[in-house]
Amino acid sequence: MNIRLTPAETSIEFAIDNARERLHHLTGKDHLAVLKEYDEWLSLPSFEEEVLVIHSKLN
Repeated sequence: MNIRLTPAETSIEFAIDNARERLHHLTGKDHLAVLKEYDEWLSLPSFEEEVLVIHSKLN
């Protein structure tokens, strides 16, 4: 994990890492469901240029 990421980017990286780990343990329809859900993120070489991160100001 890259320690220079913003909190939002770190959350995205955690989500991708978790999806990859889950794919190793799932089979059948469950495996396909996770693969379909994260397909765009898992197939990209780097999410840094492809995932839009919107920073919002909370009051």
